[in-house]
Amino acid sequence: MKAIGNYIIVQQYEERVNGILVKENNVGIVVDGANEHGSLVGKKVIFSTMKPIEEYGEFKFIHKDYVLAVIE
Repeated sequence: MKAIGNYIIVQQYEERVNGILVKENNVGIVVDGANEHGSLVGKKVIFSTMKPIEEYGEFKFIHKDYVLAVIE
C-alpha cells in the first residue's frame, strides 16, 4: 500500500500488558509516507483524532498535519 499526497498510512499499534491486548486509538506504526514523510516508515507515531480519520481494515490514513509526535 502506498501513501499519496499529504497522507501517512499508519497501522494500529497494539501491545500485550499482563496478557491483555491493549490498543490505543491515536498511536500507530507508519507503514508508508508520501513525499518527505517516507523517513517515518517503521516508526511509532502519536496522531490527533480531532479530525475524521479514514480507515481500511487495521490501517488509518492520517494527514501529515495531524501527526503530533514520533516515539523513538
